[in-house]
Parts: sequence; structure tokens; C-alpha cells
Amino acid sequence: MDHSILTAQVLGFAEAEPWYVPLFANVSALLYETMPDLNWAGFYLLRDGRLVLGPFHGRPACIHIQMGKGVCGTAAAEDRTVIVPDVHRFPGHIACDSASMSEIVIPIHAGGAVVAVLDVDSPVADRFGKEERLSLEAVVRVLEEKTVFTNPEPVCRNAYFAGGCFWCITPVFAELPGVSRVLSGYSGGREVRPSYEDVKGRRTHHRETVRITYDPNETSFEQLLDVFLQNVDPFDAEGQFIDRGASYTLAVYYTSPAEKRAAERRLAALELSSGSAPAVSVEPFAAFYEAEEEHQDYYLKNPEAFAAEMDASGRNARFNAARRTSGEDPET
Repeated sequence: MDHSILTAQVLGFAEAEPWYVPLFANVSALLYETMPDLNWAGFYLLRDGRLVLGPFHGRPACIHIQMGKGVCGTAAAEDRTVIVPDVHRFPGHIACDSASMSEIVIPIHAGGAVVAVLDVDSPVADRFGKEERLSLEAVVRVLEEKTVFTNPEPVCRNAYFAGGCFWCITPVFAELPGVSRVLSGYSGGREVRPSYEDVKGRRTHHRETVRITYDPNETSFEQLLDVFLQNVDPFDAEGQFIDRGASYTLAVYYTSPAEKRAAERRLAALELSSGSAPAVSVEPFAAFYEAEEEHQDYYLKNPEAFAAEMDASGRNARFNAARRTSGEDPET
């Protein structure tokens, strides 16, 4: 077996995607297809004090293995490579597949501790020797260096902006690349599940707010923030355009220190360039309550009323400018 070719292939998989689920799935398939006389190749991961079945190639296998039990549990508990020429002679052998005759199990480490094992089975007795051990231990060294065991962050994120009337601000974001949904709702107050009439009637401390669900690989939070500031009057402390009152004032609700810093930098730059302090509050996100269904995608459901609202507020120019930025003809 050529160790260098096998480890180079595993390294290529790891550099393409280091997260353990796809990485271990590809490595399982690679071993199964390239090593002769195998009937199972895969991984068990240590979780809550026992081994749990991970990605593999072969017939269905045992889902849980106790530490110290069977070949896999022994290798994990004793932190050593275990080679068994005849599994039926191994004390406490766990027979997941009666066709298996020989087995090799190698512990995988992260942070100085065993976190998983590589398990390879064969229907041939005495299948694994020094050559296979060296080759598979080289594979494990690559995995120990490259594997990411934590779950990746969700692709989509949410941003929250209070920009006056949520009817008017929704379409500005809906046109942007990477934005999958813009919801109208209420944020910033202490009250639970406020209604539109409560917020509009100033019976709560909430502002009309939009929640923008977006893919950060296509649109950044900073880009969303720029679009927000371009489509409001950032110096109006009493509301926005024809909508007056506290529920229509401006706010950025940040969900991370990075978003807070980005908002503060943008507002500081705006103040420096204009000579006036923006009337935009930067507050930690606490809760978002979806507005009633009739307020979702208002511009699509009520195009004439929306156009009248936009004309009355003078916002149409900003809206069309945003659509031109996205590459869409504002007249369509």
C-alpha cells in the first residue's frame, strides 16, 4: 500500500472541507474502495462517555459502543491501535456483522484526548499487519491535524433594523443578493407579543422593525447597514418622513460584538462627514415579534397603497436608487 498516495488523497479531502461529517464520509469511502478485502470502514465518535456511530461505508453497524467494550471500545479506552487477527477470539467482541473476521481500530485525538476511532473490518482472517497499520495511522495523523469537530455556523444569519414604517423599508432589502426573507415585526420594547395597534398607538416601547435573513457569503452585514442608512433619514430623531413618533425612530439591533462595532463605525463616519450626529440607536437585540400577516410583504399585496405611501413620504427616489444598485430596472 502506498502511504503517500493515500495520505495525499485524505489531505485533499480535508483541505476541501475539514468538518468531520463530509470528511469522514469521504475517507470511509476511499478506504473501502482502495483497500482490498474489506467489508466495513468508518468511524465512531466519543459522545457522553460512549462511542457513537459516525460516517461509514459498508453494512449497517452498531450505533453505540461502551468504552472498554469490543475492539473499538478497547482501542478508545486504552488509547492505542488494536489489531485483531480473529475477532471471534477477542474477549468481549461485539458482532455487528457476522461476516467480519479481522479488524484494526486506531484512536483519533483532538485537544490531547481521544475523540473518535477509525475502524476497518475485513471478512478475511489476519488481514491487517504492519503495512496497514502504518498506512492507516498516517491517515489518522492527517485527520488529527485537519479535522474540525464542532458544528459549522448556520449559513443564514438575521439582521434587525428599525427604519420607520416597516411597509416602506421591506422592499429595499428584499431586492438584495443573498437575502432570502424580510419579515415585518416589532423589537426594542419590554412588552411581549405586541400588536400593530399597540405599537402604532404608542402603547408599547417597540419600534417597527424588519428582520432580514441573508447569506453572509453573498451579502455582508456591513452592506445591509449601508443600504439601511441610504434609505432612511439618519438625522431625524422624531420618526421617519410622514411617520412620526417613537415607534418609527431608527435603530440597529446587533446580535454580536462585531455587528455592534460595524454599526458604531458607520455612524461615526457619517457624523464625521456630515458634521451632525445621526439619530440612530445601536442596541443589543433582545426579541423580535412577527407582525400580523397583513403587514408581511405589504408592497406586494397592496401595490397602489404602497406607492401612495412612498410618494407621500418622498421615499420612492431612495427605493428606485436601491433597485438600480441591485441591477433591476425600477420601472418594472
